[in-house]
Amino acid sequence: MNMNLYLFEIDKHWNWFKDRAPTVLTEDLGGFIVIDDDTGTPQAAYVLSDWTATSCVLSVVVNNPLALRHGIMEVAADFVFNVSDRLKIIARVSSGNKKSLKFTRSAGFVELFRIKDGFDIGEDIILFELTKENCRFLKKLKEVA
Repeated sequence: MNMNLYLFEIDKHWNWFKDRAPTVLTEDLGGFIVIDDDTGTPQAAYVLSDWTATSCVLSVVVNNPLALRHGIMEVAADFVFNVSDRLKIIARVSSGNKKSLKFTRSAGFVELFRIKDGFDIGEDIILFELTKENCRFLKKLKEVA
């Protein structure tokens, strides 16, 4: 595998992403994607949308966990907190998606509240927030620098 990080392009990558994540295409949506250049297959991507003066919403798709080693989440954290100077990242995760919940919590996100049956009957939407102080990915960037 020859994985590399690229700018997320709506015309090239949106259909792949939306088929895997319950995300709405908004005017302010952007992000990054890791692609296996040998096959042209996306391995992981994130998009940021719904920007306000203090926050944005993060949606992530991971087909291959090894893609996370290519700095995709570190780039997201740096862009939101340092470049864009936002205070928090908001994420919504299905209570039925155990891998995503584990990843979200390990990144430093804190659960704010749940919307009962928000995804489906018996499957809640859990809203999380990540602040700069709690962000594991920024801490990783500091270790490398």
